[in-house]
Amino acid sequence: MPRKQNGWGAPKGLAFKPLKNVTTGKGQGAAGYYPSSRRYGTTVSRSVIEKYDMDSDWVKWRKGYEYYVKTAYDILQVPNPFVPGEYVRAELSSVLYQGSEYELPVSFYGWEFPTSEGDVNTHYVAKRQPTEPALLGRITEVWNSPVNYPKQYASKEIWCKGVPNLNARLLLQMEGERLTDGVTEATLKTVLTEDAKPAVYTGKTFPSSVVRDDVGLLDATTVVLRIPVGSIDPGTQTAGNTYETSGGFRSFTAKDSAEDILSDTSRLVGKIIYVPDFYVEKPISELDAIVWGDATKYFGAVILDTVSGAKVYCLEPDAEQLPPSMYDIKSLPTVFSSDSGVMTVQGTYIFRKEDYQRFFPDQYISGESISGEVSDLSYALLPFTIAEAAIVDGLLTLTSVPFASEVKMHPELTESAILIFTENSFTNSEQNGEWVNVYTDVQPWQDEVFTSGNPIEPAITYTCSCPNHSHALLGAPQMTESDGIRKNNRQRKYPLPTVQGVSDWDALGSDYYSGKLVSWETPSHRLGFKLCKHSIAARFTEKIKIIEPSSYPSIETRLKFEAQLEEEIARFASDFKKSYRRSQISLGEIVFALAQGLNLDQIETAYVMLNA
Repeated sequence: MPRKQNGWGAPKGLAFKPLKNVTTGKGQGAAGYYPSSRRYGTTVSRSVIEKYDMDSDWVKWRKGYEYYVKTAYDILQVPNPFVPGEYVRAELSSVLYQGSEYELPVSFYGWEFPTSEGDVNTHYVAKRQPTEPALLGRITEVWNSPVNYPKQYASKEIWCKGVPNLNARLLLQMEGERLTDGVTEATLKTVLTEDAKPAVYTGKTFPSSVVRDDVGLLDATTVVLRIPVGSIDPGTQTAGNTYETSGGFRSFTAKDSAEDILSDTSRLVGKIIYVPDFYVEKPISELDAIVWGDATKYFGAVILDTVSGAKVYCLEPDAEQLPPSMYDIKSLPTVFSSDSGVMTVQGTYIFRKEDYQRFFPDQYISGESISGEVSDLSYALLPFTIAEAAIVDGLLTLTSVPFASEVKMHPELTESAILIFTENSFTNSEQNGEWVNVYTDVQPWQDEVFTSGNPIEPAITYTCSCPNHSHALLGAPQMTESDGIRKNNRQRKYPLPTVQGVSDWDALGSDYYSGKLVSWETPSHRLGFKLCKHSIAARFTEKIKIIEPSSYPSIETRLKFEAQLEEEIARFASDFKKSYRRSQISLGEIVFALAQGLNLDQIETAYVMLNA
């Protein structure tokens, strides 16, 4: 009689039978930790070598040089209006800080680079160059000794003492800007007063009235505009006529004229109000009302303000392809205009305490304490959409759709200031014949920076719409590839906020464009010196030589890179063909590159992307 077997098929008391058909797994695919299920909530952890390779700038430098040598780009061109059949380089004239007393005219030029990774098969590089000098003052001291300034060294910041000139107010608006003295260039993080207190306090509204932990009800900004009917001037457009949009990207057909909307004010709902002098700056004491509040992580202020004698224009929604901060839209056809508008602006603005607490080591800041520190206020009124319209007592009364906005508060200016730059943003340059050499391996804690003695001013910048430069992913809707080819949706990823994305505070405003753009850009990257293969190639075409970085990747990565580079170069012709087929939906990429060049914040960028 056979012995009784156990649950594994072996007789009790005996060893297991030998295993058959033993196979091994695929082995480790990479040194880091990559979960097999890439679902919501999982995390990729890279190895030290992988992280080192990713942080190396050498690969993008080499690719950028190859793009330049192989001419793997096109310069953006437009038809020459004076010579039929000839094309000239496209130029877009714009204004930094438009609507303020400190307007700075700039011009943009562009390049397009084919790619197989983007929805539109094209990435765009935009060069921004000031067309007028804007001298901001001189830097007199650079506090870059780790021994003497250990707090600044620990926070990875270079503090500089400067003497602002008459453009000091402009300097307060330039957080995140690239500044240069002609030799050294760096990104301005923030400005302090002479006694090392913040010179700029930035408050934000949430996109709508919502409840957040420990802050309560947060009202978005609303505008009530009242215009005497007798002051309304007929617009320059006629219903039924076709006009070009701002920038001439496409045309639109006007729906209404001034006579139509005055006889039926409901036709105004959904139209756009544009205020040319949209930048408002005044003493806080001149506000109608301000009520300060406090919470655990934030302090806030409810603000009520009236702006009288405002020049306003009413535009068709389709007329405005680019926002006023990006393009001068004063020449656009209008539904009506008036120079007697009275605007009542109201909103709740919150300020994050952690941004300012370190400058008050002996005091816990609150709304009440900060109210004694600030004296002036500024905010920008972006074009707003009309939600309600009526004629009451001879006044055309328009109420806006609630929108997100920012407010900045400042103390009184002193004769000197402290400028804070991020340590990873420094570059040095020198003229070498007809070329300019740019050194990116600058260590500001040991190298000389800002020692030329020249005044500082806004730098020439290069921005790109690619994910490597912007740390953002853009999506585009499906579009016909070309004649005879079916519609093919190339949007492989629907860009939504990620688990390890930016904080709620840093992303305020960006939730407006969920699905069109997602950003994982950290403050360190945003305030650093940005490079990508496309912007490096564009610089080479302008005889600006980025000197080869010293941060080489590992030898294994370099060997793989050579093969990948050959494949990428071999795809140029195919990528160019795809790029031309998708060019009709690339406006979003162009606008995003321009938005970076204009140093727009998250809220302004959201407005730009939604209206592109």
